[in-house]
Amino acid sequence: LGALTKLTLLWAGQNRLEGVPTSIGRLHQLRSLRLEKNHISFIPVELGKLERMEDLNLFNNAPMYQPPPDVVVRGCKHVLSYLQRLGQHTAMQ
Repeated sequence: LGALTKLTLLWAGQNRLEGVPTSIGRLHQLRSLRLEKNHISFIPVELGKLERMEDLNLFNNAPMYQPPPDVVVRGCKHVLSYLQRLGQHTAMQ
């Protein structure tokens, strides 16, 4: 996945996915990521590196614990900010 560096849209909703690879952080052109209605519980902090992201759909993935549901419902910018802060905290340890 990380080799697709020019990818701008990735829509993989309703595919029974159980995870997101950390290589997602290499998709610097990605603007839209839709992963709704899968079985994803963890989004890697590397997603927070995607500064061009405008559209992020993580709804109906249960049980989601990273980011927590209260962050997911606030939208794309809040999710990215949460992951960036978490990544910074992890890097400091």
